[in-house]
Amino acid sequence: MGLSFFDNAVWVEIATEGGFLMSVPLREFEIVSGKPSIFWEARVDKDNTFRLWPPSFYAPFYHSDLADRDPHVVTDFDRVREQIEEDDRHNGLRVN
Repeated sequence: MGLSFFDNAVWVEIATEGGFLMSVPLREFEIVSGKPSIFWEARVDKDNTFRLWPPSFYAPFYHSDLADRDPHVVTDFDRVREQIEEDDRHNGLRVN
């Protein structure tokens, strides 16, 4: 769902089965396509963390609201997840 660069490491934000986001070190994955998602936007936070995320993920409290199952955020997350997964399918990648 996104990438973050901090603490001298690259982290992958993945969608869990339950519809949450979890950060996992990139070293746990194999890069199968060098093409970034067309749904990502690059930003640098005040703490110099570089992120490639869908724009709505940058909204204040988005991640905690998702964890709290806020209906508006869950709807947005489901929409973004479908867009990214469809883009991956279109580009021949398999999303599990």
